[in-house]
Formats: sequence, structure tokens, C-alpha cells
Amino acid sequence: MSDDSDHLLRAEILIVDDNAANVRVLEKMLATEGYRHVEGVTDPREVVPLCQAQRFDLILLDIRMPHLDGFEVMAELAKLAGGDYLPILVLTAQTDSETRLRALREGAKDFLNKPFDQDEVLNRIRNMLEVWLLHNQIRDHNALLEEQVRERTADLRQALLAAEAASQAKSDFLAIMSHELRTPLNAVIGYSGLMTSEAFGPLNEKYKEYTGSIQGSGENLLKIINDLLDTIRLESGRKGLREEELDIGELIGNSLAAFAGGAEGPALECDISQDLPRLRGDADMLGRVVSEVLSNGLKFTPPEGRVELAAGCHDGRVRITVSDNGIGIAPDNLPKVLTPFGQTDTALDRRNEGIGLGLALAKSFTELHGGRLAIESALGQGTTVTITLPRERTISDA
Repeated sequence: MSDDSDHLLRAEILIVDDNAANVRVLEKMLATEGYRHVEGVTDPREVVPLCQAQRFDLILLDIRMPHLDGFEVMAELAKLAGGDYLPILVLTAQTDSETRLRALREGAKDFLNKPFDQDEVLNRIRNMLEVWLLHNQIRDHNALLEEQVRERTADLRQALLAAEAASQAKSDFLAIMSHELRTPLNAVIGYSGLMTSEAFGPLNEKYKEYTGSIQGSGENLLKIINDLLDTIRLESGRKGLREEELDIGELIGNSLAAFAGGAEGPALECDISQDLPRLRGDADMLGRVVSEVLSNGLKFTPPEGRVELAAGCHDGRVRITVSDNGIGIAPDNLPKVLTPFGQTDTALDRRNEGIGLGLALAKSFTELHGGRLAIESALGQGTTVTITLPRERTISDA
């Protein structure tokens, strides 16, 4: 005998019929087949208390009975089950469709006709118990899955909290260290600047060269620290706009002036429209956007190359484009260079300073203004960065 068959024979079965002879017949049929846990009652009022005391795997229920008919018993059992599956097999001598349909609506799953045929009785009971067994297996499996989901959700929640705590700790550490480093760096930059300018007396050429290097390195390090602080503020939502009316053409010109005159760098060309509108925005942020994009183009373009900046107004939107014919970026690396600390793995990239925050900050600053920063590039051919500011930022002359 298979395990499933043995499991079915251990089923708890309740027979409910006001005719004691029918109960005895069914008990004998089931006992002959090997069912070991069969109980019979003739008073339908005992059914609910019995079902409250134990769980039956199958109930054979007569319809026409005194005190409570089968429909009323099923209604009470439905309340007790609370929407769970009711394994009820109705015993009836009535074959009219109205009785059968009502029984099905009340929760019955099958019928046994009176007088009983032993083969039919045993086959229908076995079928019902097999369905009930499958139902229980599915219910238990679903319960196990739900428990596993709850456990894994709790684990994920804990992991998320731990990750958030670690991220916050990292941000706090970087912020503290950045603030602590800025004070001595400002002193280094200030004193080296005084020495380079020979404010308190002449230096020999070697010392003058050294102090110039100290000042330049300090300024580069201070920029990295400021970029770190801005990245932390952006991630925490503490970096907001300080809006004012500004001349975008003048702002672009100031950024160009900071890069002009490099003897060894690539050629820097510009085409700035004379009718650029005034904008409302954060002058420091927008200036840094232009500077970061220009710096990136100059950094990754060889000395014999060129970088072009164009600025104009199209459909009320200010558009600034910086193009170069430098080393370019592979398509797979384009998303990477716009994320904090994202850097590509080219040899020229490794020869240049920076920790991969410039373009990510430029993108974030542009988006804070409701704009968009987009990159098009081809490896070995160059890169074009386009900054578009929305027409809502334009100040009308009217």
C-alpha cells in the first residue's frame, strides 16, 4: 500500500444522518475498506460542537433531518471554517437539480445517492479525500512559502537598515574628514601663495618652484574635498539652490577665462550667441557645471586636439555644448562616468587626477535646475556633452 493510500485510510470521517441504519451501513463499508477513524451521529445539533473539538477530513452529511437540516448545518460549518475549504459530501435521496444546486452553494463538494452502492460510496469518498489531501498539501506549502517570505523580508529589512547605517556612517565620516582637512589645506594654500608671490622677500628659483607645486597640489586637493562635500549634501538632500537672476553668457565667459591660455593643452574654441537670455538659477552651481564639463574635455583630449564650446537658445531653452576630439568613452562606460566615483579604465584616464565626481556633480546640479545633461561619445573619436536648461528658467524681457 502506498503512503498516500495509508494516509487516506487514517482520515478522520464524520457521518451525519438521522437514520441510524444509514450510519451503520456507511461505517461498515468504510471499515471493510480499512478506514480506521470513522464517527457517526444521528443528531445534527452535535455536528458543530464536534467540529469545534476536532478537525474532520470528510463529513458525510444528510440533507433531510429533524432539528437542523443539512443546509443549516453547512451554514454553521461555513462560519466555523472562516472561508476555508469544506470537505462535505452530501447524502440525499433527492435528485432534483434545485436541491443539488443549493447544496453546492452552501459548500457541498459532491453527492452520494440513497440507497448506497458500496463501489460508488468508496470511490467518491476516496476522490474527496484525495482532493482534501491535495488541498492540505497546497495550504501547508503556501504557509511555508509565506513564512519564508516573511523571514526573508525581515532579513532584507535588516540588511537594508544595516546598509543605510553603513552609508550614513560613511557619509558622516567623509563629511567630518573633509571639514577637518579644509582648515589646514586653506593654511597650506594661503602660505604657499604668499611664498610664491614673494610677499615677504625673494626666494631662489628652486624654492619658488616648490612652493608653486605645493599651492597647486593643495588647490587640487581642496577641490576634491569640496566635491566630496557636495556629493554628500546631494545624497542627503541638503544641497539646495540659491537662486538669483544671472547672465549665463557672462558665467560661461568666466569659466572659459579660467581655462584659457594653457600653453600645452588642446586648442579651446568657443561660439557663444549674443542673444542668450538671462536666467534664474544658482550661479555657483551653473558655473561649476560649465567648468566641470570643460575641464573633463580638456583633461581627456591630447595637446594636439581641440575642445569647442557652443552656447545658444533654442525654443526658449538654453543649450550649452562642449565637444572634443579626445580619447572618447566606450558605450558600456557612458552610464558609469555619470555616477559618483565612476571612472573609465583607459590609460590616459589613469594619468589624470580626479576621483570621478566632476561629471556626476555637473549632472546633479543641472537636474536641480530642472535641466538635462547628456553625453554622446565614441571611443577614439571624442565626446560631446550637452547641457539643456528648461525654458522655465528663462527670464522674459517683457
